Amino acid sequence: WGQAAEELIQKLRDAGVEEGQVLSIDAHNCDLDSPAVLLAVFRRSLPSRGPLTLRCEILQGAGWSQLYRQAEQVAGQSELVACTGSSSGDGLVLLLFLGPRRPEPLTVRHLSSAATWWNGAADQLLQQLRTANLQRNQLLSLDAHNDGPNEAARFTALYSTSIPGDGELRLQYRAFNVEMPWPCLHKQAAVRAASGASLMITGSSNESSRRVLYNF
Repeated sequence: WGQAAEELIQKLRDAGVEEGQVLSIDAHNCDLDSPAVLLAVFRRSLPSRGPLTLRCEILQGAGWSQLYRQAEQVAGQSELVACTGSSSGDGLVLLLFLGPRRPEPLTVRHLSSAATWWNGAADQLLQQLRTANLQRNQLLSLDAHNDGPNEAARFTALYSTSIPGDGELRLQYRAFNVEMPWPCLHKQAAVRAASGASLMITGSSNESSRRVLYNF
């Protein structure tokens, strides 16, 4: 995962992507022993805040709750571009793509959902976000993951109410749940992101050689 992250960051720099132009970064694979896959979606029409200073911190552990408690601390210290996790042959892995350090630490928290089907888990998380009365700008990341292709569907969001809100957060999603190679799904994600409606894009392995990809 570390090598994949380094290669992705270099590709973003080579493409001329600058600070503030990365929309989403997501980690996924096909199964526990398959290669690490990272997807970055960016829009160069967004205002630049200078050269890209992106770096990646990787957390590994035995449980998602433990990993996200650690992620809360990391995301409170530096600007969070993406927080994305995946199951793998080496256990659970959580990648935090970080920008500049924050002038003042933020209080960051997480919400999680789990269900036997992906849309059920997505609906649960959206309900939790509504109950939390989050505003736009306060949602820092939203990620799909699992403990393995045949295990429960999971979503986790990181957020901070310390950030000034900018109106009501209204999230919907569009989803793929198909037996399709990741490169084909990545193209679909880019098409949807080009419409300007996508806030975050995340995917995961699934049972029966399927993959899921969500545009929020």
